[in-house]
Amino acid sequence: MSQLTRNKMKLITRLMPFWGLLCSMNFVRSQTVTHVPEFIEWNEITCNTRLSEKFSLYTELQFRFVYQSSSFQTLQHQFRIAPEIHVDKHLAIQPLAYVYTLNGNYEINPKPYANHEHRLYSQITYKHHVGRVHLQHRFRYEWRFAQSNSLDSLGNTVIDENYTNYKNRIRYRISANIPVNHKDIEPNTWYIRAWDEIMIGFGDPIRYPTYTVEHNIQNRVFVGAGYQIIKPISISLGLLYQMQQKSNGTYIEHNIGPFLSVNFNPNLTEVFKKNKKE
Repeated sequence: MSQLTRNKMKLITRLMPFWGLLCSMNFVRSQTVTHVPEFIEWNEITCNTRLSEKFSLYTELQFRFVYQSSSFQTLQHQFRIAPEIHVDKHLAIQPLAYVYTLNGNYEINPKPYANHEHRLYSQITYKHHVGRVHLQHRFRYEWRFAQSNSLDSLGNTVIDENYTNYKNRIRYRISANIPVNHKDIEPNTWYIRAWDEIMIGFGDPIRYPTYTVEHNIQNRVFVGAGYQIIKPISISLGLLYQMQQKSNGTYIEHNIGPFLSVNFNPNLTEVFKKNKKE
């Protein structure tokens, strides 16, 4: 076998996983399901408190709404907390983090019972520069424990079966921040912000009318602008698009709307050093 043929075979082998993913997505689109456009509004407050050179504590609140029936309804609210280990200036690890998710019973998701979730996850982030562009890669693996419910034989009383619906999900996000009025992101800097995240869920199959898909796929894309006010505080605002398959196989949501993020990252390293000396 010639060197050229071997190189072609290597290229085909590397592209096969991506080809499989594209085929599966096209297969889903070819089925008889309802594609539902929704207007959403997402807001988040994040805080990454630096405790030492190697450790920080990350907390996050998210408030997500969907506009239906002439009003905003609760789509989802989240609380997140995670210890973070900074291996070096590029690599950080959240070995075990916790999330509580409150899911709303909005119009396209009309359920007679709550469907909340406890979640654990592990995460690795790697950041680097390409010229003026600040890039970050985020890999996350989730253990999800969703609330299970059922109705009694008369279909009236909700029977709470606790958080027994177990499933997993892997996520990858690539994000880019590009400073506009300075060479780097520093106080009083405007920057362009964009990211794309794909999620593949396991243990929560999509049940279409004539078949079942074992992997639940979701995609989120954000494009907007950010501003660093002072070193620990920045904000960003832009447009978010979310594609989400519903587990009953009846709907695929195409959600779009504004996403506001407020970030507060205090550095308490010197405070803790001073307390140790005293």
